[in-house]
Parts: sequence; structure tokens; C-alpha cells
Amino acid sequence: MKTPLLLAAILMTVLAGCETMPQMAYTPEVRKMSYCSDILFKDSLNGVMMMDSMFSHGVKARRIVKIEVIVPYDNQRVGIERWTISREEHETVAYIIKMIPDGHGGTDFNIGKDDGKALQDVPLLPPPAK
Repeated sequence: MKTPLLLAAILMTVLAGCETMPQMAYTPEVRKMSYCSDILFKDSLNGVMMMDSMFSHGVKARRIVKIEVIVPYDNQRVGIERWTISREEHETVAYIIKMIPDGHGGTDFNIGKDDGKALQDVPLLPPPAK
């Protein structure tokens, strides 16, 4: 009996936290810098927001100021982008987003803080044969 109540409490806490999380701003020009589809961009945006919230509690305003395409994503091979985020206009931080095709038409992605080592050992696949 305690397990369902605990799960319900956890779910309510998570949902309440998501509801109060501020959105991350970006301009149309910045959005055009990414090779992500609209759905993948939104998912990546939410992932970066959650990741940055873990590193910087209490920041009320975040904005994507630049997206650098390191390897364009084409749903055939791994794509990599570096997203630079401004926190309340005081500091910037970069995140590496790796987009990995799942072989079934979807995309898995992972996000990591760009510590200068994030691009080592990237499992890049060769370009598709023509």
C-alpha cells in the first residue's frame, strides 16, 4: 500500500517541478543554426534545460545564444551540435548534444556539458554509400 502512495507523491513532485520550470528562450536565427527537426529540437531543448538546471540552481532566465553544428545530423549517422547557453546574461555555458539514429526512424540523443573532452571517442559512422 505504501508503494503506490510513494509513487504518486513522486509523480506529483516531478509534475509540479516541470510546471514551474522556466522556458529557455532563443531567436528564430538561432533555431535555424540547428539541423534538428522541430520535435528533436524541442526534446533537446528540454534536455538542455533540465541538465543546466542541475548545474545552476536558482537561475531564472536562460537563452540559447549560439548553436554550432559539428557534425550535421541526417538520421543516417551520428550528429553533434554545441549549444551555448546564456544564464541571466551573466555567464555562458556550452553543452554537446549527440543525436544517434536508432535504426527505426527515430533518434536517441544525449547531452553533456562541454568540458573540452566531450568530443573524444565519439562513435562516428562512415558516410552512407551512394
